[in-house]
Amino acid sequence: MKFESTLIIAIILLAVVFAVLEFMHIIVIKWGRTMIETEPNDWKWGVFYFNPNDPRIVVPKRIEWLGWTLNFAQPASIIITGGVFVLIMLWMIYIPSK
Repeated sequence: MKFESTLIIAIILLAVVFAVLEFMHIIVIKWGRTMIETEPNDWKWGVFYFNPNDPRIVVPKRIEWLGWTLNFAQPASIIITGGVFVLIMLWMIYIPSK
């Protein structure tokens, strides 16, 4: 299997993982089980959410219409971020020159 097709499969799998996490988050919020209020101290440099007491991996940003972010206090978010960087670096290294 070529590298390009492997990369496409990896990107699709990553998108599916994010979709499942988003679906789980919507269900949890709908049932109201983990509605944890965010304090200003939970935001490092005003951008990175870091709250070890919050079990969620994907959380809404401070300004909700801007989307979602990761809770960097959870190990899974570090793995997700690292995986994205590795995929980008591999893609940049193995781009066929034309």
